[in-house]
Amino acid sequence: MIQHPVLALSFAALCSAVFPLVAVFWPSPLLAVAAKPVAGEVKVEAIGTAETREGALIDACRLAVAKVHGTRVVGRMANKDYSGLKVDAAGSKAGLKANVTANVRTYDIADNTAMSFDGILLRFEVKKEDKNREGRWSVQILADVLNTLPDKFAGRQAVVLPSVERIAKSLSSGDGGPRVVGEVAQELSRALSGTFSNHPQFVLLERESEDAVDAELARAASGASAVKEQSKLKAEKVADIVVEVKSEPLKILVSTTRFESTPPLQKVQIQLRGSIRLIDVATKGEICRTPFEAGNAKPVNSAGDENSAVLKALGEFRSTLDSSLRSAKCDLLAKLGITNLVAGLSGEWIVGGGLDPNLLQTGDKLSLWKGEGTGMTKVGESTITVESSSLVLDNKSLKATQGEVYSFRMDSTQTRTTVREGSREGEPAAPAKPSLKDRLKFD
Repeated sequence: MIQHPVLALSFAALCSAVFPLVAVFWPSPLLAVAAKPVAGEVKVEAIGTAETREGALIDACRLAVAKVHGTRVVGRMANKDYSGLKVDAAGSKAGLKANVTANVRTYDIADNTAMSFDGILLRFEVKKEDKNREGRWSVQILADVLNTLPDKFAGRQAVVLPSVERIAKSLSSGDGGPRVVGEVAQELSRALSGTFSNHPQFVLLERESEDAVDAELARAASGASAVKEQSKLKAEKVADIVVEVKSEPLKILVSTTRFESTPPLQKVQIQLRGSIRLIDVATKGEICRTPFEAGNAKPVNSAGDENSAVLKALGEFRSTLDSSLRSAKCDLLAKLGITNLVAGLSGEWIVGGGLDPNLLQTGDKLSLWKGEGTGMTKVGESTITVESSSLVLDNKSLKATQGEVYSFRMDSTQTRTTVREGSREGEPAAPAKPSLKDRLKFD
């Protein structure tokens, strides 16, 4: 008896082809007993035949894989009927030549059928081999074939985000050229990605340039989707949630003040409004939606041409977009039921449910809720102070027992301020020198 170590083979070939098989053979007492298949493996027996031993061994391996995964058969048959065709032939009778005309009935059939095998053979053991009188080999094997792969993301919801191109398409009818629209779409895509990638309940799937919902439905109906949290070989994981962004056209508001001897002063403000929808792939129904709004906190002033002023405002807009969407992010996650605060010691609260703590900032106003589903009841509201990994509610009338869990909604956000260079956070920055626009009261 010859034992073989773990060997992974992938077969994709015609049934009539002969394949070389390379294996290393050596005896070992540790391999004397066949390993018991684990979950996801199937033990099968197969007998292969061929003109050579190697060919018979490959044939047996192919049949072992086919017993578990089946065989893909692609065939083409052509049938041409020559019925009624007249054929003239020369003949003879009583020494005289004669022409004979006959009606014939014939068929021309062409059959071209191909079979392919695909799977992973973890290990196999040659149980019996024989060579008959005609020199043809027969090899019998006992093999372990992998039939499923463990789903590394079992228990997590798979999410598909819209591509940057799809987001940009909804923005392109507004103000701004391709560069401005592309950068805004890129930043919005990055903000959405951070919403789900920073939470342990979700896993993001790459689905660039697809009609997301229809593509996921087609993938689920193809028969190659995950079953019972295990993915079949070569299958794709199907999303549970598809995120859609419906955006209004991008608005770029520009106000110009011109002077006789100095460059014009530009006042630029970028505004973006829309909604984010979560769609259940299984039913193609809407799970929830939330509106969002982002833009420059105030007009960005710049001396010079309009294009340079717009790019300056765009840079500020991009740097604050993710922070501007914090309220929308919290609203989405709250509607999914995963924005929780857990009461701790000494009036401190812990952000629960794996929520990204960066979504909350000192000065934000939260409302606390108790209950489930449509039975949610508002308990109270308070601004918060963030302290390292916990937060404190400024409303001391809100009392809770240690370990109690409350859902929360973000009612209003505190705009994040940028610390000027040369000052330390928490300390006032040195007053800036008045510029021309300041002296002209350009606001």
